[in-house]
Order: sequence, then C-alpha cells, then structure tokens
Amino acid sequence: RIHQVEKLSAMGSLLAGVAHELNNPLAILVAQSTLLKEKAETDDVRKRAERIHAAAERSGRIVKSFLALARESAPTREMIRLDVLVEATLEMLAYGLRTSGIEVERAFDADMPPSSIDPDMIRQVIANLVLNAQQALVGIEPPRRIAVRITGAGDHVVMEVEDNGPGVSADAAPRVFDPFFTTKSVGVGTGIGLAICKDIVQAHEGTLELIQRPGRGALFRVTLPHGHATHARPEPGGSLRVSSDRILIVDDEIDVGQSLADVLDMLGHSALVLTSAHEGLERAAREPFDRVFVDLRMPEMSGHAFIDRLREVAPGLAARAVLVTGDTVRGPALLLGGRTDVYLMEKPFTIESVRSALEAKD
Repeated sequence: RIHQVEKLSAMGSLLAGVAHELNNPLAILVAQSTLLKEKAETDDVRKRAERIHAAAERSGRIVKSFLALARESAPTREMIRLDVLVEATLEMLAYGLRTSGIEVERAFDADMPPSSIDPDMIRQVIANLVLNAQQALVGIEPPRRIAVRITGAGDHVVMEVEDNGPGVSADAAPRVFDPFFTTKSVGVGTGIGLAICKDIVQAHEGTLELIQRPGRGALFRVTLPHGHATHARPEPGGSLRVSSDRILIVDDEIDVGQSLADVLDMLGHSALVLTSAHEGLERAAREPFDRVFVDLRMPEMSGHAFIDRLREVAPGLAARAVLVTGDTVRGPALLLGGRTDVYLMEKPFTIESVRSALEAKD
C-alpha cells in the first residue's frame, strides 16, 4: 500500500511538470488567437480564429485543472459557485468519459449562490467521485450514465453524483471511507481517494455520505455550507484607466513576453519586452515605467529576486509589480511567499486576467 501511495505521488508530480511545461506555449496560443480574432478583416478569418481561441482556452483550463489536482497549497477559501467547479472538472474528464461511452447528465439549480471553499480541494472531490463512477461502469452494458446534481437546501448547497452501475454492496458500504479500503481490482484503485475526499469536505464544515439504495447504482452526496461574500469582484470587461501606461515586461521566453505585450497594446498600453533580468533592472533604474510584469522562473534570477532588487532602484515600480507564472503547482499562497504587495497572474493569460492584473495594481 505504501508503494501505491508513493507511485500515486510520483505520477502527480510528473503530471504537474508536464502541465507546467505546456503553459508557456498555451499562453502564446491564447494571446495570439485573441489578437487574430479581434483584428480579423473577414468573417472567415474571424471564425477560424475563434475556433483556435476556443480550443486554446479549453486546453488552458484543462491544464489548470491538472495543476490544481497536484497543487501543494495550504487551504485557501474563495467565494465561488459549485456548479462552476463541476463544469471545469467535467471538461477535464470529458475525453475519458466520452471514450468510455458514458453520458453525463447535469441538473443545477439556477442562481445558485457562491460558497466559501478551497476550489482546488473541492475540485479533487468532484473529480474523484466522477472517476469512481466511471470506473464502476466499466464492463456494464449501455446505457452508461452519470448524473451530477446541485441543489440549494437552506443554508447549504448539496451536490450528488449518481451512476447506474452495480452500486456498493451492503458489506462494503460501511468501509468505503476507510483509508486503503477498495473494491476495485489490483492496479485500478489505491483506496485512499474517498478517505481524502471525506477529510476535505469535513474541513469545509460539510458532509460526504454514501446513500444506500439496494438494487440501484451508487449515490454519493456532498453537503457544504453557503458562504457570504465580503466584497464584490470586478466584472470582466470593466473599465480601465483612461491613461495609457508604459509597462516593462521581463520574461526569458521572448514569444511569451511579446504575446503579453500584444495584449497590453490592445488594451491601450505600450510595453517594452526584455529577456534579461539584469537589463530589466538597469532600464527600470534610468527610465520611467508605470508597472512591471516579471516571470517567476528565469535563468539569471527569480521573479521574487528581481522584485527585491527593484525595490532598491525603483521602489515605486516595485510596488506595482505583477508576477507571471505557469508554475502553479504550489498554489498562489506558497508562490507569493507571504508577500502582500505582489499580484500573481497565471499562464496561460487571457485579456480578462491581464485586465484584472492592471486593475489590481492601479
């Protein structure tokens, strides 16, 4: 069993590494397809650009979901609707479900209020429950169905994941949440998924339970308390400052930096792209810039080290720094290292995420 846990951990690290390496080219694809779509001179070119952009954004969401599953962050709470997380997770799992001949039925209450949850952890719960249902349907004659339902119940939100498989036997039911207990064949399951899921849900002051229904498929029910937002987030597409900023971009990959510059140009700002952190510091010391976007991982120095040095030569600019990274495995809290004056923007970036970074550092 210990070997299985170590193997699972190694696979998670490998997956996270591959996903991280994909983020830079995806950042270029998302940004350039956005620009192509906006500047297309004919409907045919615009439609082609929209298809490329949609595929690139979908790939980016899938990569971010994989990274979130492997993330090593401490629990962080955000105000987010559960149905948004479910849709993102189902998109990540769509290929495996489709090739297994499984139809996914969705039933979400309209106008569901957000909950205060850790999106990465709850995403793990959703993925585990859906994957368990998928594995339970292997070998079952069609039709194969998984139903995901989200409803409001007073001060709580309830999510149910149901399949039309063989269900959980009366003997196994009392132990399904025990660590290392599994009804799956060797090589299919580790027996730790549901135990982890239950710990995550309980950490959110919620419950995870198996609803026994003799002669019917498995039904797992997650109940979470509603949260209350303390502040409203700006809506995407909100107004920017009227003035045009001069922005310094420091990224050792020129195509990524130039793609960010192109997005900023479309938003009405001018940008200087440099691939050398040392040159970036020299230019910042002698030229006026309104803000700086700097990559987290660079060969000469890290983005954190760059910002620390920037505080010595251009403290005003350092206070308006945006850290750009595709290395989101460790999560925003750990990547920022307790810094409260630095904004973190993840790759692949979009017009909306760049706009949010600009608004946050205004």
